[in-house]
Amino acid sequence: MKNSAKNDQFNYWITRVPLLARSRKYTPLFKNLIIGGGLMMVGEVVAQEIKYCSATSHQENSETEQDLSSTSVEVTGDNMNNFKFLCGCWRNRVFSTTHIDIYGVARLGFIGTFQGFYQHFYYTWLDKKLIGSSALVVAKKVVLDEVLVGPASLLVFFMFNGYCKTQSLRGGVDHAKNLFWPAYFSDLAFWPLVQSINFAFVPTRYRVPYIALFMCIWNSYLCLLNSRKSAEQSKRLQGQTAPDPKANL
Repeated sequence: MKNSAKNDQFNYWITRVPLLARSRKYTPLFKNLIIGGGLMMVGEVVAQEIKYCSATSHQENSETEQDLSSTSVEVTGDNMNNFKFLCGCWRNRVFSTTHIDIYGVARLGFIGTFQGFYQHFYYTWLDKKLIGSSALVVAKKVVLDEVLVGPASLLVFFMFNGYCKTQSLRGGVDHAKNLFWPAYFSDLAFWPLVQSINFAFVPTRYRVPYIALFMCIWNSYLCLLNSRKSAEQSKRLQGQTAPDPKANL
């Protein structure tokens, strides 16, 4: 009896400790922050490896020198769309352990953590407002996700990356302007199916990890899109600034 009374008193004391009591409440949030940031960092590393593989293979095929110390390498559309090309690179173990942009990985980890934060509260609120997993409820959730969370996530991603690259708010806005619509059209083709499975079958506490897993794939696409657009813009600028050969005649 005495031991039982002591155990009850100890359990009562544990539940009265504010930090311990709150940790039980916020543990899912902390897990979502860690998973969201961690998987986003994995996606960025994968994207950098794909860019490194593309640049290395292009160098070997054309027998020209390229500076591989920069992570902003050119990735052509043919290389990105050629799945066999990428598989061949990975099969030949064309990996880089010294050319990883640690700053870029940390930056994407911060974005993933921030997205995990607001997605945690968003999905919790959404399940309280739209209860059930019927076809109509799932359709409403998918539409809300594409109207609210999808555009917001893309704007945060591109504006933050643009700001970090240009160190100006104007640069972040211009970066988002140039890349938002191509990415959003791809978003409409990719995420509705993923979110339909999410809302129909995945429990609320697992939704942010589930989304973060697909964010690895999605983030790799965004990074490759960013590299391709940057290369196209550089070519246009070089064409505009190139001297006219007829001017010397």
